[in-house]
Amino acid sequence: MDFGREDLIPLPGSSYATWTGMYLSDDQAAAMPAVGAAVRLISETIGSLPCLVYRGSGPDREKATGTAQWDLLHERPSLDCTPFELFEDIAACIETRGNAFMQKIRDARGRVTELIVIDPDAVRMYRDKDTREKRFDIQAGGDRYVGLGSRDILHVRGMTLRGGIRGISPIELHRNSISMAYAVQEYVGRYFQNDAAPGMVIKIPGTLSNQQARQILEVWSANHSGLRNAHKPGVLAGGAELDQVKVNLGDTTAIDAQKFGVFEVARMFNIPPSLIGAIEGTGRSPEDEAAAFLKFCLGPRLRRIESALRADPDLFGSSDLYPEFKVDSLLRSNTAERYTAYVAARQAGWLSANEIRELENYPAVADGDNVQQTPVGGAPNPTPGT
Repeated sequence: MDFGREDLIPLPGSSYATWTGMYLSDDQAAAMPAVGAAVRLISETIGSLPCLVYRGSGPDREKATGTAQWDLLHERPSLDCTPFELFEDIAACIETRGNAFMQKIRDARGRVTELIVIDPDAVRMYRDKDTREKRFDIQAGGDRYVGLGSRDILHVRGMTLRGGIRGISPIELHRNSISMAYAVQEYVGRYFQNDAAPGMVIKIPGTLSNQQARQILEVWSANHSGLRNAHKPGVLAGGAELDQVKVNLGDTTAIDAQKFGVFEVARMFNIPPSLIGAIEGTGRSPEDEAAAFLKFCLGPRLRRIESALRADPDLFGSSDLYPEFKVDSLLRSNTAERYTAYVAARQAGWLSANEIRELENYPAVADGDNVQQTPVGGAPNPTPGT
């Protein structure tokens, strides 16, 4: 097969060069505190949301408990994987590699009973020249599986700038910008490695050979570089003098550049900066930030995963079932505000008692499914006498 075609995922390490002159891999980028925090926030939040299976719509909509799809996505995706771990892994793969791949495990009757996430770096993806179907070559340890199709692999594609079957991750899209933040992080680390002190010059009268100069520098660095050697006295002989280079602008602005890097990463992943550790707030309330996080960051990502699951013929096919993440918990306000809203919804006839109890994780009660029939304008006055 032709591994040089554009519709193949590039080999790891093949496109890691950046404007800073350094090579920055996906794992190196994810190891940065701000990037790692963004990936964890998105993947762990998605993993914590229940993926429910429904049938019908509108007033006829109901949970499809007891179905094979419900058991697979909500109860146990595989023998050694919980629903949290499945969707956390899917989201993390998309954020760091742009694509998520799952192997379908079938029972004796051919039904999909397990979903197992595969390392994206082990997958090569292309289209069959004759059928135009997606094909997958997988390198797992010493084994290689060639030409697997959608019967064996479920693919969730990340965003793409020009169509095709291959998604790109925020890390890949913004690798140059992330590399600048990474360079600042490395610069600060090396600065402290040298005792957080500016550079020094040893002045020695006379002429030295290159070997003599190297020996002097090696001895001085071995005894006076690094935090462990901080403030350790030194001895200079033969008329040698030690000059300290003045602090330059790069030293004084490194911390500011690190702070700016956090805001840049938040922009790359479309996350409110305060959620990944930015000290300076946006002036929005926690509820507003949660709503923005759900609407602009998580919303498209959740729909992407839901759509991929729904479109898979082995999971849902032509059935009237469909998956949907339950996001109510992300918008939960404080207790007093929730209870006030429940009273208004109950009296206005929007929610039943059991619907409210379900939102609060309470069991249903007898006769709790009835919706209150209150004439418009006839709801009880919550503040009598006013």
